[in-house]
Amino acid sequence: VLGVDRSGDAIVRDGVDPGDVGQGAVADCYLAAALIGLARQDPALLAERLRRNPNGTATITFSPGSGVTAGVTVTATLPARRVTTSVPLDGGGGRGEAVQEIAMDGDNAAGQPELWPALYEKAYARLHGGYPAIAFGSAAAALRTLTGLPVSRRAARATSVVDLTALLDRGEVVVLTTRTRTRPGGLVAAHAYPVLAVDAARGRLLLRNPWDPAPGEDNVRWYAWSQVVTDVHAVVHGSTR
Repeated sequence: VLGVDRSGDAIVRDGVDPGDVGQGAVADCYLAAALIGLARQDPALLAERLRRNPNGTATITFSPGSGVTAGVTVTATLPARRVTTSVPLDGGGGRGEAVQEIAMDGDNAAGQPELWPALYEKAYARLHGGYPAIAFGSAAAALRTLTGLPVSRRAARATSVVDLTALLDRGEVVVLTTRTRTRPGGLVAAHAYPVLAVDAARGRLLLRNPWDPAPGEDNVRWYAWSQVVTDVHAVVHGSTR
């Protein structure tokens, strides 16, 4: 694993926004979903818990246990790996080699880099013993660590659109975790989606796939709850304050 120095990029360029977050090569969709949900419901909390230090590092405050806080300090050097490309980099024959970042991507609406998502991910990984240790984790545990408050889980089939509307209206973060098998054309299996909005009149939800979107896309889409509810294993939700 290589390291790419990103200290020249802004940590927060124009405010904390859900669109800043894009899952990288780490299997931590649950963490990306929790960060997106928090950025939607309480961006100030994420900004408050991230402190920039004079030496260029950043300290992020987590709540790993009841009444316990932990400050984790990280640098802006982010993990990367060498990959073989089908297009030669020198214009000659054969294959080329490039450096691909592993960390969570962060860009504003204009495509300008913002480091706060990657720094949160790096600090969360350090808190748990490294990037491999945070693969395939729990959305509930991530949200609880980010806010320090209790987090609830409820079965999808026991949750209505009215319930989801009430949760968002109370300012709670809502994340849907999907089953290991989902319908063809449905939600991605074994994945996590933050709920950005609810249209109760039409029975639909605005979900964000936390994968890093392709240029010109945002991975945000409306879904009918009656259609995707069978794909959803649990509704994870919790307050931010």
